[in-house]
Amino acid sequence: MNITLPVTLVLALMVIMSVMVLVFDYFTYLNQNIEMIYVMRPYLYHLGDRGELTPQQLQIIEERLENIGLEAVEIDILGSGGFGGKMTVEVTGRGESSRLAGFLRRENKALDYHYRREVIITRISN
Repeated sequence: MNITLPVTLVLALMVIMSVMVLVFDYFTYLNQNIEMIYVMRPYLYHLGDRGELTPQQLQIIEERLENIGLEAVEIDILGSGGFGGKMTVEVTGRGESSRLAGFLRRENKALDYHYRREVIITRISN
């Protein structure tokens, strides 16, 4: 009896499943980055209009980023807040990704998330 074909099929299936797991992990990481962008978007518009973010807004941003699974969130706003000035917003956080580590075994891997955006102050309104 020839066992070459079944062994080849099993190996091919294992390779396909491994690639699918890696792709799924990548899309999970990408999804968290996209959620991070959508959390930040309205506050960046506000920063462009006002030239600053209030402590309450920074607190809301941190809470929303923690809700999507990020820990140790740090928000740095660098630059001048005058009209036409350029401000840089940097957000860093750490999250965990559960991934397949072997046969029926999963491990949690810590991932660092970085978001950097430059905002030009278009107007200063109260």
